[in-house]
Amino acid sequence: GGFDQSVMTIENYNSLPRVVKCHSVRIKPTVDVKKNVDHDRAFYSGLAVCGSVWDCPVCSARILEKRREEIALAVNWAYDNGFKVVMVTLTTPHYSFQTCEDLLGRFSKALTYLKTGKVWDKYKKSVNWQGSIRGLETLYGVNGWHNHTHELWIVSKNLDSKDLKTKVLDRWYKACDKLGLIPEGKKKAFMSHSVDVIDNASASDYLAKHDDKKNLSWGVDKELTKPLSKASKELLHPFQLAYLSSLGWSKFGDLFAEYSKAFKGKSSVFWSRGLKEKIGLLEKDDEELAKQETEKIDVLISFEHFAWSVIKNEKARTLILDIAETLGADGVENWLRSHEVSSVPSYCT
Repeated sequence: GGFDQSVMTIENYNSLPRVVKCHSVRIKPTVDVKKNVDHDRAFYSGLAVCGSVWDCPVCSARILEKRREEIALAVNWAYDNGFKVVMVTLTTPHYSFQTCEDLLGRFSKALTYLKTGKVWDKYKKSVNWQGSIRGLETLYGVNGWHNHTHELWIVSKNLDSKDLKTKVLDRWYKACDKLGLIPEGKKKAFMSHSVDVIDNASASDYLAKHDDKKNLSWGVDKELTKPLSKASKELLHPFQLAYLSSLGWSKFGDLFAEYSKAFKGKSSVFWSRGLKEKIGLLEKDDEELAKQETEKIDVLISFEHFAWSVIKNEKARTLILDIAETLGADGVENWLRSHEVSSVPSYCT
């Protein structure tokens, strides 16, 4: 985001990658700081938006929050209509020598194998299968890329979750073995750790996880859409890799580039065909959600060109949002005055 718009031409603007322009380059006369009344969170408006859920932490947070709201509606719909939700978590062994693209490719094929064929179709009918929602994630650690999915299956309230786990584990083993994802001697470990099933999952249940930053209960809607909160000292989220790269660790920059290439074009949250229509949800792509503004929004303050340039040059974009949330417009104005600038254009004074 270190581009000076005062010397930017149409040609070099259009040549910039979208993620570089995101929340940095103005697309309207002013940049507005707005505040969500319900959540008390501040955000910018009037800037270019890339809509990348994989490459951009700003857009990713907005997109996945919208996806979380959709998932919560689906979970509530399931119970309101006499079904229940089962959360199935799937993972595979992984090693540091394996590339992100290779692991993800095999993992995706194993997922397809898991839920295809006459035997599977017969099982779906027996449990009154209504549809599924899948969240795709990856983290990075000493053993390489850790790809995994959390899937919500809307099924009959009478389904036996232990029987389901047995059937899923059997099919998941066959799928992963077929695709070379189970190293020799690792079958026992695979059978113990590759599949987890949580019965009667809901959007508000506490599921043995917690969001320390917000102290909110962790439901299945967050489980599918809050991967950054699950990073740890042992496992890093890709955005943490990008941050370490910015500190000069080129290895982490290479890893982020590897991840970005592998996940490009993938859906972070995938709904089975017809489920959204059944629930009454409109289909929206990631870019639409990144640009969408919720109701109950207040405009706190607007910046003309020079003020926004100062904020960017001082690398204060995040700081300004923090001040807006805690001290309001007056706090932001005080920061601007301390840097000898005002939010009001000079021709208005």
